[in-house]
Amino acid sequence: MNTTFPRLSLSLLALVAAPSFAASHTEVTTVPRLPFLRGMGFDGYYERRNRPFMTNPEIYIGLADKGFDHIRLPIDFRDYSTYDDSTGVATLLETTISRSWLGPSRGPGFSTFDTIIDHAEAAGLYIVLDFHGLNKFPVESDANARQFIAIWKAVAERYKDRSNKLVFEIWNEPHWELKAPPICAIEKAVIKEIRKTNPTRL
Repeated sequence: MNTTFPRLSLSLLALVAAPSFAASHTEVTTVPRLPFLRGMGFDGYYERRNRPFMTNPEIYIGLADKGFDHIRLPIDFRDYSTYDDSTGVATLLETTISRSWLGPSRGPGFSTFDTIIDHAEAAGLYIVLDFHGLNKFPVESDANARQFIAIWKAVAERYKDRSNKLVFEIWNEPHWELKAPPICAIEKAVIKEIRKTNPTRL
């Protein structure tokens, strides 16, 4: 397991690449650079277009041969899980009925994501696993915040033994109307849960 990036977590708010300054403004420390720079977003999965090709291992070999070093897989995990607010437990599904804006659609669940990660890892690619579809996530709802944290806890448990090629992007594009303090508080809670099973996951 990777030990180079023990304190980093990838999200719009949590990933900081700029220097941080000491109180005296004379000492500068920087966080390590990301280990990947050239990637491709697999948005087709989120939009249910061209899903079959994503389970073809040749796709990932071809990307690596062309000089790509990572893929980004955007998924609204709410479409691939159930949540029981009385117990605070999220359950990841293998077969799902999508509830996205494109309408209901029965499709594969986390077993397919496992296959995609398998192929990308085998090709030497990093995989950015992105919790998508949350640009207007109503953080003012405590129930929604609990669901968000619980889903990440389940995802982290599922992938705790994966290589350092797997990267978690906690939250895609927080909407500009949302306030930073609740977003940051939720992200801290998510990172706390992730760190219980993935102490060095980027």
